[in-house]
Amino acid sequence: MNSKKILLFLKNNSLLLFLIILIAVGYSISERFLSLDNIFNILRVSSIFGIVALGLTFVIICGEMDISVGAIVSLTSVTVVALQNYYSYFIPERYNYIPSIIFILAIGVLIGLINGFLIGILKANSIIITIGMLSIFEVIAWVYGKKRFISVSSNNPFLEIGKGFIYKIPIPVIIFIILAIVSYIILSKTTVGKYVYATGADDEIAWVVGIKTKKVRLLTFIISGVFCSIAGIILASRMGGSQAFTGSFYLFDAITAVILGGASLSGGKGSIGKTIAGVLVVGILANILVYTGYSWASQQFFKGLLLILAILINTFLNVDKTRTQYE
Repeated sequence: MNSKKILLFLKNNSLLLFLIILIAVGYSISERFLSLDNIFNILRVSSIFGIVALGLTFVIICGEMDISVGAIVSLTSVTVVALQNYYSYFIPERYNYIPSIIFILAIGVLIGLINGFLIGILKANSIIITIGMLSIFEVIAWVYGKKRFISVSSNNPFLEIGKGFIYKIPIPVIIFIILAIVSYIILSKTTVGKYVYATGADDEIAWVVGIKTKKVRLLTFIISGVFCSIAGIILASRMGGSQAFTGSFYLFDAITAVILGGASLSGGKGSIGKTIAGVLVVGILANILVYTGYSWASQQFFKGLLLILAILINTFLNVDKTRTQYE
């Protein structure tokens, strides 16, 4: 195998190799690392920011960025708890989570519409707009959550969403798998997915051939908003409550996972399958750092290094971006 073939192999399989190395490192630290309980723990923790990463994949492939995803998770997690406490006055506790979840999903759609309108329709800069939205959403969550941790009753069935199991598989993992399958089908098997790739690859050419690029961008932000609201619901259920800023670090983890997965920051390239691999890398790294006793600050430090590495690798692999990738 000559050097060019080796380089091509490394380019195509770098993430898989890194994932295997991390698993080997984890197993060398503790044999319990590969136990079923720990695997499910990694998947449960990763599924929340993984859902955010799935939605963000659509946005990044379309050539945009959404910095507000963590704030959306914070806002929706606080709101779903606050609504249940409000509804408990006139709806039995056994059922009050149902209208709360419906309302939160509607909020996700509304937020996506706002971001998508400003960025997709009015063509405002996505980074600037979503940074502004981040501040707005975090403040609303802080005020609406009454500046403290708010909780739901320990008997509320809502808690099953984040803590329950179906056939020994954590419910958050099942939700993540379902959303991943749906996302994969949309991006890889539908005309909408082709439009997302085409818009991100070259907006002007896509528009010339008849693709309504503004509406495509709008749709990607709606998808991202809905996925963030689902993540917020799961997070609140998992914690038994919520407070402002609880979702802040999901932005960091989600972006790292998507970039590790090879999505091009300039748009037109990326895939759900590789985003999932990126989610696993981030989740496994976090689990290893916990096993080795690193503090929260140290964990964030190493995650920061991982993000920088991901961007450098992404830049190297996309130097010659001559075609749109469909996967």
